[in-house]
Order: sequence, then structure tokens, then C-alpha cells
Amino acid sequence: MKIGNMHKFYVYKRVPKKTDGESLIEWHYKDSYYLNDQQDIDELDKNVSGIVDFDTLKLRIRKDVNIEKTDGISSIELSVDKNNVVINDEKPQYTVETTSIIGRSHLITCKTYNGE
Repeated sequence: MKIGNMHKFYVYKRVPKKTDGESLIEWHYKDSYYLNDQQDIDELDKNVSGIVDFDTLKLRIRKDVNIEKTDGISSIELSVDKNNVVINDEKPQYTVETTSIIGRSHLITCKTYNGE
């Protein structure tokens, strides 16, 4: 991995919260990492009809990270309050689908997050 291919991503933890019987999702800032998001054209996932699925993002890093399934990832920093809770109804761009280790690299597969 080249340093030039690394981009800063912000990680947010998903916290379900019940208010008046209604289930809401709250996002809490967790950490930020420099991750490699460069993909080769042959690595892009395809859906059932064979069309390239641009909603999937694969990130790589060679050090241990605290990123878990269902965490939110965003390339843009979201506004947080003093308790690290995301404010102004902002949401991360992606949610983590899977995390796996291939050799020395951690592979994080994300899907576009469109809200609830």
C-alpha cells in the first residue's frame, strides 16, 4: 500500500435508542483511520444481473483497527456534540458489512448507507 493512496475515514458506532416506543439509531464518533480505498476494476462487485455494483466500497489497512460490523464510515467528518454523539441528523456515508484479514491486511467491505 502506498501512502499516497491512503485517505482519512471517520468511524462511527451505531447505537439503537428507543424513544416513546419508537426505535431510533444514534451515531457516536469512535475514531479516525487512514485507509486505502483504491480498487482495481476487476475487484468491483457485480450484482446478480452482472452489472457493476458501485454501492460497495472495499477499504484496506495493514494495522489493527477497531472497526466492527454495523459501524458507520464516512470520508467527511460529521458534526458531534461534547459527548461524541452525531448531531443535525447527519449520517455516515457507508456501513460496514464485513471485516476480514487477508495476509497482513484487514479488508473492510462497506455498503452505501441510505438511512433506515
